[in-house]
This record gives sequence, C-alpha cells and structure tokens, in this order.
Amino acid sequence: MATISLSGNDLIRDPGLETAIVITLFTDQRADPNVDTLPDNTQDYRGWWGDQFDKFSLGSKAWLLYRSKTINDIENEVSRSFTDALQWMVSDGAVKSINASTVRSDMDTLLITVTVEEPDGQQRFYKYSFNWEAEELKRGE
Repeated sequence: MATISLSGNDLIRDPGLETAIVITLFTDQRADPNVDTLPDNTQDYRGWWGDQFDKFSLGSKAWLLYRSKTINDIENEVSRSFTDALQWMVSDGAVKSINASTVRSDMDTLLITVTVEEPDGQQRFYKYSFNWEAEELKRGE
C-alpha cells in the first residue's frame, strides 16, 4: 500500500532515505568468521557476494540475534547493530547523523525508530514494528 501526501496542490516529496534504511536494516550483513558467532552452528556467514568488491558490507548483523529465546536481553544489541549498519549514510554524506532505537512492545515485537538528521539540520523519523518470532516488518505510526 502506498501513501501519497499533498501540500496544497503539490506532492510532498520523500528524500528517498526510507528504502535505503529498510534494505540496510533487514538485509543480512556477512558475518566475520574471526569475530561473530553463528546462531545455528553452520558455516553460512550469509551476506551479499558483492560486498567483497566494495569498501563496506551491505545490511546489518541483527540476523545473528534471531535465534535468541527472547528479545528481553538483546534489545540494546539490536539497536547497536542497526545504528552501526546505518553509519554508511553518514560516511557518504547522505545524512548528518542517524540513530536506531528499539523498544519492546510485547514478548515478540520490537518497535524501531530511526532518527535521521539531514544535512540541512532537519530531522526525520522512520518507525517500524518488527515481529521477532515471525520475522515480519510493518511500517509504524
């Protein structure tokens, strides 16, 4: 479902960050065999094969936490993983700063807020609801 917003007789334009944010947060970044512990004892480090040709890895390492029994103990780790993954946007100059925070809303759901400070100082907020058990993402209010 798409939403179109108007200001007078003109469309309100999105700066195009939301797609980059969602891809970054919910694409599996390749695990580092020297640092990361795989959750399923396989040798599948996931990630995108093209990362070997670029200066950064696409995605986040939140997938390493999916096998956790509960989100109680890992809420801060997910926030840190998401914030770290989004830092490429600062390095590339697309945003001045970016931060992801999470709050548990029930046993299986994290509410995610991504706060972006654009180069002109304007702040934007992107909100999502992520069901940990079902691995289902919904846009928040």
